[in-house]
Amino acid sequence: MFVSLVTSHFKEKSAKTNKELEISTARANKLNSIIQSLYEDKVEGIISNDRFIQLSVNYEREQETLKAKIS
Repeated sequence: MFVSLVTSHFKEKSAKTNKELEISTARANKLNSIIQSLYEDKVEGIISNDRFIQLSVNYEREQETLKAKIS
């Protein structure tokens, strides 16, 4: 019974970890697209340089956090 309980616990934890990995990976990939679009908006003059810097710093910080979490 104990082995069954422990096995069940680890299966649940593994499923949760896999789901978190999937979500984090998807968000990291999405951030790549967002950062690229942001850069293109800056080049085209759609957003100011100050706004670009503010947004890109925030997105890159989030991306670094996700990369560490994924690792």
